Amino acid sequence: MNRVLVIDDEVGVLNHLMVLLAQSQQYEVETLSDSRKAFEVIAAGHFDAILLDMAMPGVSGLEVLRYVREHHPEIGVVILSGVEDIRLAVETMKLGAHDYLLKPVEERDLFEALARAVSPRAEVGENQEPGGGGKLEPQS
Repeated sequence: MNRVLVIDDEVGVLNHLMVLLAQSQQYEVETLSDSRKAFEVIAAGHFDAILLDMAMPGVSGLEVLRYVREHHPEIGVVILSGVEDIRLAVETMKLGAHDYLLKPVEERDLFEALARAVSPRAEVGENQEPGGGGKLEPQS
């Protein structure tokens, strides 16, 4: 089961996404409303994907995204934003986000984005030996 961390300062959004993802029985979900704790939680959590709000007090979504890409590049990140901002969307994609979704997010779009976000990690895991000695074969 894939572990997903949802980071958003709106408790209603966190609760909605937690219930939605838990009901799918595909994801183990942890939520975080205080982005100032994001780095610590991410480092300790062994997450497959993060659903990340952009506009949060304390630590911005961009700061969290940069941290994840630098320290945990294996974690897929899906951006959730209440603002349609093309420049921000482009910037997050350049930084390595898998998707940029607008709130309120459509259920189908959310599950498709999460599937894409966790699939690179799943492919790496399938092609490596438990000890890390496996080889990745080039894709043709």
